Amino acid sequence: MTKHKESKGSEPANTKVSRAKNGQWLKGTPSPNPKGRPSVGESWKEIIEAIGKMTSDRIHGIVGNNDLGRAFQQMPKGIPMRDLVVMRVFSALMFEPQSGLWNTLIERVEGKVPQPLQLDVTEELRRLMHDLNLTSTDIASDSALALVCEFFGVKADEHNE
Repeated sequence: MTKHKESKGSEPANTKVSRAKNGQWLKGTPSPNPKGRPSVGESWKEIIEAIGKMTSDRIHGIVGNNDLGRAFQQMPKGIPMRDLVVMRVFSALMFEPQSGLWNTLIERVEGKVPQPLQLDVTEELRRLMHDLNLTSTDIASDSALALVCEFFGVKADEHNE
């Protein structure tokens, strides 16, 4: 394990500018990512993709003749694991329906259903004006705020009612 220098005071360890104007890292400056990215084939994504492409007999050859290997040996031959997993999900939905599993599958295929967002901007603006204790003079003296109030139909002294 590599030891890192502790920073002095309350300043974060890597505060100095480490890039040249062209965006490249300056030589001699500490890396913001000292461990780097995972080696090829070691990220979860790559591992899952690799095993998903394997067939059950290939996995049996890797894990050996143990409980896990024997379980893979009983699966259909020549079919990639990702296909078997999807088939298993469908069989679970057919024989043991679960709304959570169905929702997860549909969201994975079609994306999440948009949730309607309801916000009453006029009422929120009135509440904010009240919370900030803004007077009609304050609002009238700020042209941007006066324009926003006018746009949403909120009178400057309305929040005091």
